Amino acid sequence: MQSTVEEINTVQRRLKIELDSNLVNEAFSSTYKKLQQNARIRGFRPGKAPLNIIKKMYAEKAASDVADQLIKEHLFNAIEKNEIKPISSPALEELVLPKQGEQYSFSAVIDVLPKLNISTYKGIKAECHKQEIDDKIVEQQIEQTQRSQAKKLAAAEDAVAAAGMMATISHSAKLSGEPYPPFEAQSVSVEVNKEGYTHPEIDKALTGMKAGESKAIQLTIPNHAAGEKDAKELTIDLELKLEKLEELKLPNLDDEFAKDLGFDSIDKFKDTVRDQLTTRAESQKKAEIESNILSAIIDANPFEVPPTLINSVIDDMIEAERWPDEKQKLQAKQDPELRKSLIERAKRKAQNSLILWHVANEEKLEVTDADIDNHILKMLPPMPESTEGEDNSKQQEMLEGMRKHFNQNLKDNLLFEKAAGFLVDHAEISERTP
Repeated sequence: MQSTVEEINTVQRRLKIELDSNLVNEAFSSTYKKLQQNARIRGFRPGKAPLNIIKKMYAEKAASDVADQLIKEHLFNAIEKNEIKPISSPALEELVLPKQGEQYSFSAVIDVLPKLNISTYKGIKAECHKQEIDDKIVEQQIEQTQRSQAKKLAAAEDAVAAAGMMATISHSAKLSGEPYPPFEAQSVSVEVNKEGYTHPEIDKALTGMKAGESKAIQLTIPNHAAGEKDAKELTIDLELKLEKLEELKLPNLDDEFAKDLGFDSIDKFKDTVRDQLTTRAESQKKAEIESNILSAIIDANPFEVPPTLINSVIDDMIEAERWPDEKQKLQAKQDPELRKSLIERAKRKAQNSLILWHVANEEKLEVTDADIDNHILKMLPPMPESTEGEDNSKQQEMLEGMRKHFNQNLKDNLLFEKAAGFLVDHAEISERTP
């Protein structure tokens, strides 16, 4: 066996394998013997048909079986011999069937991880928005909670959709005449003329409709996958149906309202809302800083990502979305336009992960058992304080149970969090007013 490696690019190798005629003949010989033993041919006892008849009747199958056998026997040996570290299954290129008495060659493209040559990842300058939680933001959140607790009363039979009403809608979607699952919805509840509930064009079309009516509309959305010659926007055709209309009766914002939500008073509820918004803002600020640091590293040290890794990330991104059923999720995964629109985001996600892995290795960061336990404890509900000298057995039992389900992916995520924290701790951060 002879093998040669061609570097297609920084993340792909072409491995070509050549096998001499002796190996090919041996494979054909064993294959024909197996076919002969299993053949059932009229006029001959099972397994006793002459070999020349077997070769004549099963020549194409034999060649296919020999190709499969030779590839299985020699491809991965060649990968190991040439010290290639694949990150996915090799992709065989155009396959020609072997012929008895002749040499046989085949080739495969193999995706590999890029070698990162990052000059520095410490002292990166990064900006972030200054996060301030003022009274207006708190009031908006309280109003949202108030509306979520509102009673819904059936609207009059001839009522039309107007501001302050709740509408249950469904809509199908098509892009260039083909179904477009990302913009399909089934029995979704939205508030009419309330910013942030639905797409502005849907809200505009919804206003004035009656329950049971349908309307055809068009949406224009950004084309995130657009190249220089591609359209910068996509036009989606929607068939909108208003299924049901309801009136909203808002509860009063008083102590009774707060107690219904599990708080002692309305003031305690408002304080909790402010605390939650502050925590969320800090988390968003942290995410923005991490994103900007990683972007700065990538801009200064560009590198490619293997196609199979990008495709894997796209699958994960689609999997993470909520879909009405498995059929629509599968359709989304197979939608070429959707996958194309996600390529750049998936590539950046993969690049971020590779950088964080690089930092973790360079700084010898590790995930300890204590890290895992602390992460699990944050997810557990608060437990009553134990009396002196008494273990909280219930919490320990839950901790032990969750440890068993803490797989390698979760450990990797914790490692990435540590690496991201290291980058932030060693960066030069400046805030800017929105």
